[in-house]
Amino acid sequence: MIQIKKMDIMFGLATVLLIVVVLCPLISAGVYETPSSVNIGILATEISPQPARPGEDILVKISIQNYGNDPAKDVVLNLEEIFPFHFKYISTEYAAHWEAKHHTSTEMIIPKISPYSSYDAYYYFTVDPLARSGEYELIFKIPKTDGGNVGTRENIKINVEGKPDLALLNSSISPQIITPGDEIILKTDLKSVGTGNVKNIRVSLVLDNLPEIIALDDSSKFIQKLNAGESETVLFHLKISKDAKITSYSIPIKFTGVDEANKLNITLTEVIGFDVQGKAKLSIASIKTDPLLGKVNEEMTLMIRLENVGKGDAKSIKASIKDLPFSGVKEAFLGEIEADDDSPAVFTIIPDRGGEFNYTLSIDYEDDFGEHTIIEELNLVVKGDKKVSAAVGAVMIILLVLVIVGFYYFKIAGEKRKT
Repeated sequence: MIQIKKMDIMFGLATVLLIVVVLCPLISAGVYETPSSVNIGILATEISPQPARPGEDILVKISIQNYGNDPAKDVVLNLEEIFPFHFKYISTEYAAHWEAKHHTSTEMIIPKISPYSSYDAYYYFTVDPLARSGEYELIFKIPKTDGGNVGTRENIKINVEGKPDLALLNSSISPQIITPGDEIILKTDLKSVGTGNVKNIRVSLVLDNLPEIIALDDSSKFIQKLNAGESETVLFHLKISKDAKITSYSIPIKFTGVDEANKLNITLTEVIGFDVQGKAKLSIASIKTDPLLGKVNEEMTLMIRLENVGKGDAKSIKASIKDLPFSGVKEAFLGEIEADDDSPAVFTIIPDRGGEFNYTLSIDYEDDFGEHTIIEELNLVVKGDKKVSAAVGAVMIILLVLVIVGFYYFKIAGEKRKT
C-alpha cells in the first residue's frame, strides 16, 4: 500500500514537471522580442594624399556599412570638425559630379542602407597652413538609428607632414670689442621655424676664404632632429689672427637638413658680421722749426709731425702747446690719422725773448676704445736780439776795462804810499 502511494506521488511530480517544460516556451514567447539585425559600421576607405600637407586639400572617403539583415533607415552621419582640418563639402560621387550632389553641412542624412550594403561619402577638407607635423583625428558619429539600438563612433587618424624650414636667431659674437689675436665665441640659435620637423641637421662655418679667422674646434656641428618650433644653441670657438686687418668681416653659416620623409632637402646660408678693431698709438716722428733758431720778436713756425704706430685709426686729434710764454697759435686740429700714417701739427709763435724754454705738448685723440691723452715734455731754443747783445757786450767791456784800470790805479797808489 505504501509502495503504491509512493509511485503515485512520483507520477504526479513527473506530470507537473512535464507540464512546466511544455508551457515555459509558450510563456517566454509571449514576452521576448527578437533583437534588431541592423549593425552599422564606419570605415575610412581612402585618405588622399597621405600624409596631408598644410595649406593643401585632402579627401577622406567614408563608407557606412550595414552588416545586419535589416535595412538601416534615416542614418544620420555627423562630423566633428577638429583642427587642423577645415571642412569644405561632402560629395556622394567623385569630382566629376560633385557640383550636383555636394553638401556643405557637416551633418548628412542617409535615407536607407540595405542589408549587407554600404553607402560612400567623400569628405573634402583644407589642412590649416599652420598645422605642424603630427598625427591628427577626424571623428565621425552615427547616433541611434531607426531599427538599431546603439550608435557608433569612429576616430580616423590622419598624418600631417608640415613644411620644414630653418632659421638662425639671436646670433652674437663675444667679446663685443675684438682686436687682432683675440679669441672669440660665435653663438647662434638654430630654430625650426616651419610647420614640419627637420632631421640630420648640420651647421657649418664657411671659412675657406677667411684665413684671418681660425677655428679652435670643429667648424661643423650636427643636430639629430628639431621638431617644429624647437631650437638649439650652437657655439663655435674661433681666433682672429694677429695679422688680421682692422676691418669688417662676414662669416657665412651654412645649415642643411631633411624632412622626416627624406623627400625634401633644406640648404640655407646666412651671414654674421663683426668688426675687428685696433688701438691707435700716436707718437712724435719729428720736430722742425722755421727758422731753425727763432729770433726775438719774429714769427716762427713749429711743426711737430705725429705718426700712428698702432693698429687702429686715431680720430678727432688735437695737439696743444702749454707752458710756453709766447703769443701765437698754440693749438692744431689734425682730424684723423690712419694706422701706419702720419700728419703734421703746425704752430706759430712769436718769442719775446731769447733762451732755452721747456714746454708741454698735449695730444688728445679717440679710437675704437675711447678717448686718450698723451703728454710730451719738449724744449725750444730762441736766439737773443743782436742789438741788445752788442750793447750788453759793450757795457761789459767798458765795465771790465774800468775794473782793470781801477785795480791798477789802487795798486799803484798803494805802492806809492808805502814808499
